[in-house]
Amino acid sequence: MKITPIIKGEVKDGRLTLPAPEFEKHIKHLLSLKGEVEFIVKKKFQKRSLPANGYFHGVVVKMIAEETGMEPAEVKAFLKAKFLSKEVVIAGKDNQWETAVIVGRTSKADVEMFGIFLEKCVAWASMFLGLVIPPPDPKHADYKDLLIEED
Repeated sequence: MKITPIIKGEVKDGRLTLPAPEFEKHIKHLLSLKGEVEFIVKKKFQKRSLPANGYFHGVVVKMIAEETGMEPAEVKAFLKAKFLSKEVVIAGKDNQWETAVIVGRTSKADVEMFGIFLEKCVAWASMFLGLVIPPPDPKHADYKDLLIEED
């Protein structure tokens, strides 16, 4: 099995900077490659924080469960099905089609996606249940990505 190194860098003011120790560590490998090579550059995935996940389970899910009488696991499953689902259609032989709904996972959400998911959950709880769910604590640094700036 081949190991493909991941070299992390930062783009600032239109310039790519690669940390010298990390780049030097992989330079021999890079220079040993023969033939065509492929470079894939993507924005670093920033997983949702544990405090944000704690807010979801400890405040949003808990309050909805208390309001509806559902179990917290059922509330979480419901919210994921409602806001993280997508329908997939597969074409088969002889012009046959199959559809299925795939439910996303909160553990695979990045900061932006999880923030949008939380906003949808809180808005739904407000509109459908009349429930006022308090926002995350603004004093907690890990919640900064979840807070909506007021104009």
